[in-house]
Amino acid sequence: MLSSFLGLFLDQQLNQPLLHYDYERGKGGGYPEAHLQVCAHTATWNSICERRDIGSRPLERLHLPVGGRRYRPTVEDVLDFVIREDLADSHPQAGAYIDAGRQRFHELQLRAAVRRNPAAAVEVLRDMGKV
Repeated sequence: MLSSFLGLFLDQQLNQPLLHYDYERGKGGGYPEAHLQVCAHTATWNSICERRDIGSRPLERLHLPVGGRRYRPTVEDVLDFVIREDLADSHPQAGAYIDAGRQRFHELQLRAAVRRNPAAAVEVLRDMGKV
C-alpha cells in the first residue's frame, strides 16, 4: 500500500473533519509516513509556532507521528476510540468485529516485518525454544 486516509468527520457530507490519519509511503519534507492531523485550533499551538517563527499554523497542519509504516493505527483502532469515548452508538457485537479486524491487520504487518528481517524473527523463535 502506498497511501491510505482514515478520517473522522462530524457530518455525513464529510465537510467537517475532526481528525485524520494519513499514511503516505516515502512522504517528502522529512514528515513521518504515518501521521495524525487534528483539525482544531488552539492558542497554545499557535503561540509555539509563532515563537519558532513558523507562522500561525493551525494544529491541523502539524503531522503527529503514529508508529511508522508497520505499526500505524488501524480503522479498528479509530472505531474502538469512538466507541470507548462514547462519541457514537455501536452494535453489541462491535467489539468482537473490531478485535478480529485488528488482529488480521497486525498479523499482516508482522508477516511483512518478518520478511524484512527474518534473522531477528529466527533469533526470537530460537530464544523461545520454538525452532
